[in-house]
Amino acid sequence: MRSCYRKYFENAHGAPRVAEKPSVRSALPYGPFTAQIRRFLQQFATLTLEAEAAIVTEYGVAITLPEYQAAERVLGAAIARSGRESERDALGGPLLQLVQGHRPSPDTGPSVASEDPGAIATSLRPIAEPALAALLAILMQDVLSAERSTQLYAPFERAIPRASLQQ
Repeated sequence: MRSCYRKYFENAHGAPRVAEKPSVRSALPYGPFTAQIRRFLQQFATLTLEAEAAIVTEYGVAITLPEYQAAERVLGAAIARSGRESERDALGGPLLQLVQGHRPSPDTGPSVASEDPGAIATSLRPIAEPALAALLAILMQDVLSAERSTQLYAPFERAIPRASLQQ
């Protein structure tokens, strides 16, 4: 996992974060785009293994591009400048619940990793980092330029079109 996202998935000691149960929060725990983030999470939970693999592959190419790397830098600065750290942090629990552990293939059935409860609690699927980037792009879409937001969300556009989040 790239270091720019590691802090969202690890605690201060470098150990994997455990998904926390939702606490009582405001009606808009993810800021002004709470409804879009919830729609994304709902659709994300239903992705097929094939869709996840395609997203991870596209993300792997995107992160090598200077434009994408610049978008990530701008994103980090925008979060700090906007004061949306608590909204950013609120994304962690739901995302961790969706990306922890191994998702067995329908063809191969459960794997050794999926049979070990400890392994599920401490491992993240490869989709974790691209999903966080997409969620942060949604969270900060009113602060980022349309170009930067689109770059960060791009690996998900085919599987979860942004237009579907507007409904």
